[in-house]
Amino acid sequence: MKVMIKFVKKCCTIGTLFSLFCVSACKQEDQELQRVSSLTLVHAVVGAGTLKTNFKGRQPIRYMTANQVNYGVWFTTGGQYTINSKNKELGLFHVPDTLPDSEPLFLIPIDADAAPIQTLFLTGTLQNPEYRTVNEQLPRLSPADSLVGVRFVHLAPDQSAVDVYIRGSDRPQQEISYLDKINNNFHMLSAKKGTPPYVFEFRDAISGQVLCEFSLDISTESLNTNIYRNRSVSLVLTGGPHKLTSPSFSTILVHHF
Repeated sequence: MKVMIKFVKKCCTIGTLFSLFCVSACKQEDQELQRVSSLTLVHAVVGAGTLKTNFKGRQPIRYMTANQVNYGVWFTTGGQYTINSKNKELGLFHVPDTLPDSEPLFLIPIDADAAPIQTLFLTGTLQNPEYRTVNEQLPRLSPADSLVGVRFVHLAPDQSAVDVYIRGSDRPQQEISYLDKINNNFHMLSAKKGTPPYVFEFRDAISGQVLCEFSLDISTESLNTNIYRNRSVSLVLTGGPHKLTSPSFSTILVHHF
C-alpha cells in the first residue's frame, strides 16, 4: 500500500512539472507572437492616387475595413501602423482594383522582428512601382537638446539629383538622388522657442532651379505640445517631370515615432 502511495505521489509530481512546463512554453510562445513593430507608410507612387492596405497579403481584401492611403499626403490615421510577427506580407491594392480576384499593386514582405521602428517608402509609377524599407535608428534626443532631426528623401521619378538648401544659406544641406541615401542620415537643427521657420528649397542639382519649397515652423507651439521639438521627421520630394503627373513637385512631411 505504501509503495502504491509513493508511486501515485511521484506520478502527480511528474504531472505537475509537465503541466508547468507546458504553461511556460505557451506563455513564451504567446510572448513571441506579441512582438510588435511600428510601421510608417509613405505613398509617393505617381499615378496611383489611392491605395488600400491588406495585412494578409494575397488573401481577399476586406474593402470596407481596409485602411486608405492617399498619394502625396501623410497622416497618422493612414500612415502609421502596428505589425506583429503574424504579419508576413503587406498587400497594397490600387483603388478601384479591390475585388476578390484583383492583384495587389504591391506585395511586400514585412517582418516585425527586423526593427522596432520601420518606414516603408512607396515610389515609382503605377506602371513601375518601387519601394524601400528602412529599419529606423532614430536620433536619441532629450528635452534638454531642443533639436529636431530632419531627413531628406528623393522619391520623384525621372528627376535627376537635387540639392536641398535652407533659404538664406549659400551651401546645400545635402545632395540626394532618386531612391538614394534613404538611411538614418538626420540633420540636427535647433528647435528652441522663438527659432524662425526653416524654409527648405529643393533645387535641381544641375540647373539650380527651385523645384519646390517647404516651410517647417517649429516655434508656434508651447514646449509641452510642440510636435517637432526633440523628434524626427522626413521631408519627401514627390511628383516631378513625369508624363503621368503634373509638372509640379510637392513635399510630404512624415513624422517618426
